[in-house]
Order: sequence, then structure tokens, then C-alpha cells
Amino acid sequence: MNTETPDPSYHQYAVILFADMAGYTALMQQNEQMVLAMLKQYKQIIYEGSTQFSGEVVQDYGDGCMLLFGSAADGVRCALALQRAFRAQRPELAVRIGIHQGEVVRDESHVYGDSVNITSHIESMGIPGAVLLSREVQTDILSLPDLPCESLGVFALRHVETPIEVFALTHADLTVPTTDQMLGKAYPIDNSSVRPNNQSAPIQILIVEDDMIVGAHISLVLAEAGYGVLGLIPTGEAALEQIRVHPPDLVLMDIQLKGNLDGVDTAAEIYQNFQIPVIFLTANSDAATFARAKATFPYAFIDKPFRPSALLRAVELVVQRIHETQTSDPPAAQEQRQGTPKPLSDLVFVRDKDRMVKVKLSDIRYVAAERNYCRIHTSDRQYLLSSPMKSLEPHLGEHFVRTHRSFVVNINAIDSFDEFYLYLNKDAIPLGKSYKEDVLNRLNRV
Repeated sequence: MNTETPDPSYHQYAVILFADMAGYTALMQQNEQMVLAMLKQYKQIIYEGSTQFSGEVVQDYGDGCMLLFGSAADGVRCALALQRAFRAQRPELAVRIGIHQGEVVRDESHVYGDSVNITSHIESMGIPGAVLLSREVQTDILSLPDLPCESLGVFALRHVETPIEVFALTHADLTVPTTDQMLGKAYPIDNSSVRPNNQSAPIQILIVEDDMIVGAHISLVLAEAGYGVLGLIPTGEAALEQIRVHPPDLVLMDIQLKGNLDGVDTAAEIYQNFQIPVIFLTANSDAATFARAKATFPYAFIDKPFRPSALLRAVELVVQRIHETQTSDPPAAQEQRQGTPKPLSDLVFVRDKDRMVKVKLSDIRYVAAERNYCRIHTSDRQYLLSSPMKSLEPHLGEHFVRTHRSFVVNINAIDSFDEFYLYLNKDAIPLGKSYKEDVLNRLNRV
């Protein structure tokens, strides 16, 4: 007889709101009775606001709360209403709010997952009276004139591999933090304000280097020579995200990087998806590494420790090649004209650590978009791909259907459905209004 306790957890796509009282601990030390009264009113405002905008308070941390909503508009309008209520009823309440959306995991007492961690980071970057949003949330409210936003830039968050573009709600009743106020909680990866002094060579260079001392030296050499430094990034994953947001003209790439992608893996992604020139900077010049790196068609190799003159000559040669080939096809376009093999129809190969592994399409239950990445879910494991959903979707075949802007589902994996969700065992996948008719037409209903 099976005596195992069933796992009560399940997946859910949600808009996540974090609210937090700034300076709570210090205030408690100064006047405990006053702060307890403030905390009581703070929670009352939170719970009333969640009810008004169809939200759910899922966790109460004392001076912080986490709420879930079914739509970005409800979550952001609730945040605006909360900050207005705090200002009107209790001006001394200093509350920060952050909002993100994505997949969460729920059980009987907790809500957790990468999306929860990202929301917490975004909230911590704010200042009292501010509402900060991720790009995913901002995209969903673009058409709503009562919820104006502005970008604060792209930031690398602590313990989060993928950089996040953060927006501020700019309503007149709210405050908007400056970059200086956000430093220490995250650091900007877009240094686009640094432009080359030599306007005849307006090339922007991205440095991918996990040794910040070496990276700073490279940046100084390039800046003194008149080149623009678009950013200094320590991981391949963050570099790919930066390139998608602000593509450089040239990438200087260290081969040994922290994270799941080394420099060769990252350069391969850059060559395949962006066709941006790469120069390798490396202390590892063994034959095997050189062979792997050569397959990504780099423009040059520079050994470490490097001489500034060698670096600048290599960059100058790349700049010359860029100017000479502006009107000609890149290598990838030439390959397309020659014809590329068609992918196998019943499987895909995806990266898993240091190799590409086979995944049968029939084993894939659904795919979830995560910013410019996507995550494949099978019955027993997950694969995170450093490419957007739109790149994977054409390879999935006729049994897959998009059910939401962030989800593609294998029809054969659907166990049941209702008006708002498709249920794949314990996972609840949202059924978007604009996709519902197509999904229902694909299901064999009687």
C-alpha cells in the first residue's frame, strides 16, 4: 500500500506585489507603541486594497506583505491606491512597493519561486512612496493612460542571473527614485552615457569579464582611446540579456566566466542570434579551448595578461572590418543562402550544463516564457533556454498551442480546464482571452 503523502504544491502564473515599511526596525526602537499603531493601520489599508482590486494577501511578514493578482492592471492600480491611502491616512508611513509577474509555486502555507525572489529585489530598490515594476508588468499596462511609467534602466540584481529592466510608475501622487538612490541594492549594466570622444569612430563595446579589476583596466584603455564602453558584465547570461536590450558594436569576451555559460558558449549564442563581432580575451589558450572558441568565428584572440597596444590594434582592425562589411551579408546570412538543415520533427536538442541533450516533443508538457528566456517543463525536469519563446515555438509542432502570452502547452498533456485555466496535473496554466477561442477549437470537446 502506498503510504507516501501527496505533494500539495502546484504552479500558478500571477502578478506579484511586495509592500514593505521602510525603516521599521529603527522606528520600533524609538517608539514601539506608535509603530504598532502604524502597523495596524498599514495592514488594514493593505487588506482593504487587495479586496478592492481582486487581489489576495498570500503572506504577511509583519512589516511586509505579498499579494497576488490575476492581471497587471489590477496589481498596479492597487499599488497606486495603496500609496495614495498611506499618504492620506498615515503620511509618516514610508512604504515601498515592487511588482513583477511570472510563475510561482504554492503549497498549503507558502508561495515561492524565482518570480517571488525577483519581486522582492525590485521592491527593495525603491524608496518610500514609489511603485517599481518589471518590464513584464510595464508591457501589459502600456495601453493604460492612467498608469504612466518610465524606465529607470537595466539592473543586475543580487543572486539573480538575468538582468531586469526596472520601471517606475510616474503618477503625480508617487515618488520616483534616482539611480543613486537605487545603488547598493542593484547595479546598472547599461553604461550608455559613456560615449567615445572620437566621434568619427562611434563604436560601442561591451566587456564580459568576471575579474572586475581586469575589466576596469580594459574599460580605461578603451575610454582613453575614444571608444564607448556600453557595460562591464561578469556572466554570459547577463551579457546576452544586455545585448538583447542594447546591442553593442563589439564584444570583448573572457572565456572563463562565472555562471552556467562560459565565454565560448556565450559567443556561440551571440554569433547565432546577433552576428556581433567577438574578440576573446583569455589566459586559457590550450588546444581544446581554442578549437571550441574557433567554432564561434571570433574576430581575434588576445592572451592575458594583455598589452594595451595589442588590444587597441585588434579593436581597430575589427572596426575597419565592420565599416567594410556594412553593405555585405554577415556570415550567418551567407549560411542561410546556402541552406541550413531542417530540424528533426519529433525532438529538439537543448543545452544542459556543458552539452546539448535530446528532448522528445511528446515529453514536453508546456513552455513558459521568462523575459527573453524560456523554460521547458517535462514530467520530471526543467530546461532553461537562453532564447525567447518565439525562437523555440516554430520547432514544437502541431500538438502545441499558445494559451497565454507567456505559455505554450502540449494539448496531449491537458487533464482538464475551466474558463480561466488549463490544468496539467498540478500545474494551472492561464488561458488568456485572446487565445481562448483558438485553444478551445483545438480541443476535442463533446
